[in-house]
Amino acid sequence: ADKPVAEYQAVLRRIARLSAQMGRLVDDLLLLARSDSLQTRAEVETLSLDDLLAEVCGNARALAEREGLTLSLALS
Repeated sequence: ADKPVAEYQAVLRRIARLSAQMGRLVDDLLLLARSDSLQTRAEVETLSLDDLLAEVCGNARALAEREGLTLSLALS
C-alpha cells in the first residue's frame, strides 16, 4: 500500500528541516571551538568521517522508518 505523495513530501520536508538544524548546531559548535582555541590550545582529535556519517544517517533513518521510508548510505 503506497502512501500518498503528500505524506512523502512532508517527511522529506521534516528531514530537510532537521538537517538544517543539525547544520546550524555544527556551525555553533565550530564557532565555540574557534573561540575556545583563542583562549586555550585546542585538543586535536582524529575522527572517522565514515563513522560520523553512519551515525547521522542512522538517526535520520529512524525518523524515515517511522514514516515508512527507507534511507540508506553508501560509502566508498
